[in-house]
Amino acid sequence: MKRLVFIIIVISFYCINNNVYSQSNYTDHRSFHSEIDSLEYMIDNNSLNEEDLLQAYYKLSFAYGESDQDKYAYYSLLAMRLAHKMNDYVTEIHTTRNYISYLSSNNKNDSIMYYYGRAVVCLENIENTCSQEIIDREFSLLHATMGNYYNYMGDVLKAIEEYQMALPIFEKYDRKESQLILYSNVASLYISIENLDQAEVNMLKALNISKEINDSLMIVYVYHDLCELELHRHNYDKAKEYATICHDYFKNHSENGLEFSEIHCILAMIYRADYKDYTKAEFHGKQALEIARNHKSVPHTSNAHLELGKIYIEMEDWQNAKNNILTALSLQDTDPAGVIACHRNLVKIYIHLNEPDQAIAHFNKVNELQNRLSNKEFQSSLSEMEVLYETEKKELRIEALEKEKKLQLWIAAFIILLFLSCTALFFFLW
Repeated sequence: MKRLVFIIIVISFYCINNNVYSQSNYTDHRSFHSEIDSLEYMIDNNSLNEEDLLQAYYKLSFAYGESDQDKYAYYSLLAMRLAHKMNDYVTEIHTTRNYISYLSSNNKNDSIMYYYGRAVVCLENIENTCSQEIIDREFSLLHATMGNYYNYMGDVLKAIEEYQMALPIFEKYDRKESQLILYSNVASLYISIENLDQAEVNMLKALNISKEINDSLMIVYVYHDLCELELHRHNYDKAKEYATICHDYFKNHSENGLEFSEIHCILAMIYRADYKDYTKAEFHGKQALEIARNHKSVPHTSNAHLELGKIYIEMEDWQNAKNNILTALSLQDTDPAGVIACHRNLVKIYIHLNEPDQAIAHFNKVNELQNRLSNKEFQSSLSEMEVLYETEKKELRIEALEKEKKLQLWIAAFIILLFLSCTALFFFLW
């Protein structure tokens, strides 16, 4: 299951844009939700001038970031267009990042690079009009957003590269929350490539910062990561302990809906895989699905259907298992591991439903996708080796040129010295 990086980055944007980086303000980021009704009422009544209207769109885009993805995208676009019209490049880049986050978290990747280009243009436009701190802030957050995009796409190395470009700036301005978010995201990426030790190192850094700033929400996010780490270690008791902490927190904070869906999905998996308690597993799976549907999140809906399908396989309820896995498969398009998992489970289902042709078709699909994925990873590794080789060649070439230049300087110096010596000798003899 992919780490939900989108929500916490949105919270990070809100905190940065409203200058709430003092530690005393870190205990709650949800007060802006109370403004929704009054802002929408003023917009509907046309009672705002252009500047106030832009601020209303801007605030609503953040307020709906968790609760309603369609409205989140809608208000982000409205704010982006109005900011562009008013030449307010800072607000435009903020809302462009929001929209990139929406696109990447909802598997709508076709236009992401277009909006990234728009954000870069905004950065260029503020270079001569804003302070270095504001420019650094926008630069770092844009790279963090693109790190999230590559994270969702499964491009681990590119995601880590983008995050690492943002991290020094967050450290420079002591932006604790942004640091812990990136440490958390990098930890998740290390989990995806099974480097659990490096994942734990980054998680503990994130946990230390979250405790330092005394932010209950961020502490829970890190516990979520630690839960995922223990799942990869097959330490289900410890994972259940972390998941229960997260469950109890999100249960009392209804605005954290998508995280609540994730935690239900994790608990469903734990009860299915380790405790064999299929009643509790099914309950948590259905809760995860309901919340994901309410929030119109395609990845979370797909994950919930996949988990329910696995539960029904264990219960030998083959028809329900088939329906859920097929639905999950229809929603999967950017997560190769999720697609392969769907096909692999469909092989089991069709064998038990005595449909050998379907079972063979999905078995062949598993092999095809695995070969394609392996080849893609191989080509990616080959590409990285080629880049490294070319870089090393370039460095060696530069080093050789520098040595040649030094040698030429020494020869020139020797010739000049010899000329001066001969001239001095000539005058002396003369």
